[in-house]
Amino acid sequence: MKFATALPAYEELRTGILGMPDYPDPTAPPPVTDAAGTAEPTPETETTAEPEWVEAAPEVAAAELIALVNMPNPPVRKVIGPGAHQMVAMALDQRRRDYLSGPEFIWPA
Repeated sequence: MKFATALPAYEELRTGILGMPDYPDPTAPPPVTDAAGTAEPTPETETTAEPEWVEAAPEVAAAELIALVNMPNPPVRKVIGPGAHQMVAMALDQRRRDYLSGPEFIWPA
C-alpha cells in the first residue's frame, strides 16, 4: 500500500488510528510475535516478506478481471490479490465483533 507524505499536523490522529505517528513501511515484513504478543525481530523476518506484503504486478489483477468478465455468471464480489482474502476476513471479523458488542443484536444461527 502506498502512502502520501505525512503532514506533522496529523501525527496525533495517525497515532490514534495506526498506533504510530508515521505511516508503516510497506516494504517491511510484519514483526514476529511471541505468545505474549511481544515483537521478536529475527534475521529471517528482516530479509523475507510474507506474500501479503508484496504487491502483485498489475497483470495479475488484469488477468483475474478479464477472467471475471468472461464468466457466464460472474459472482457479485471477487477478492483479488495476494493478502486480499486475509484482509477481507479481518474486516468481516471486526464487523462481526462490532455487531456482537451491541446487546440488542442476536447473531443468526
